[in-house]
Amino acid sequence: MAEKKQTYLGVLATVFSEARAWRYTAFVLGAISLMLAYGLVTASRNATVILLPYEQATTDERGRVAIDLANPLSTQNPEYLTNLALADAALVLNFTPENVEAQYKRFLMRLTEQAYTDQNVTLAEQAQAHRRGARTQSFYPTQTKVHADGKVELIGTLIVHVGDKEVFKKRQTIEVVYRQTKGYLHVHAFNIAQ
Repeated sequence: MAEKKQTYLGVLATVFSEARAWRYTAFVLGAISLMLAYGLVTASRNATVILLPYEQATTDERGRVAIDLANPLSTQNPEYLTNLALADAALVLNFTPENVEAQYKRFLMRLTEQAYTDQNVTLAEQAQAHRRGARTQSFYPTQTKVHADGKVELIGTLIVHVGDKEVFKKRQTIEVVYRQTKGYLHVHAFNIAQ
């Protein structure tokens, strides 16, 4: 059989055709890569993130807490919600004059946007007043209750010292209400029941 001879123009057309095919393939793969990258960024922004309180992260029993990622506020996660509430309450209820402002700033970072807007000025003023007044405060929890709506009740003894003198010691109930915002659980309300 005789080989088919290609003319110079035929070879040139084939080369341009192949280059166009590679360019088209590179364009399609680049577009798919950009769509996948956008999807990953969107998914990471909306992913549920579980924050482990310090006490829970440092115990030997870590990994034994089962958390329902679809609904972290459910009563199926009582140990997780209890530990989270204890950690958040400790930021506001356990302080010395030296660390009160830092504690309150950390607590402000745990609030929902609405609660932050409502409370940031008040909490900053309280922290300064506690520092100036040489106030030391401690909360000793004895009982906890988790409710279905994301509310956790902490019952315990609140002790307040001004200088070296104890000025307040009373059994208190603390209510911490959580809301899920952008994949995180944030404190929506924090109340000390009288």
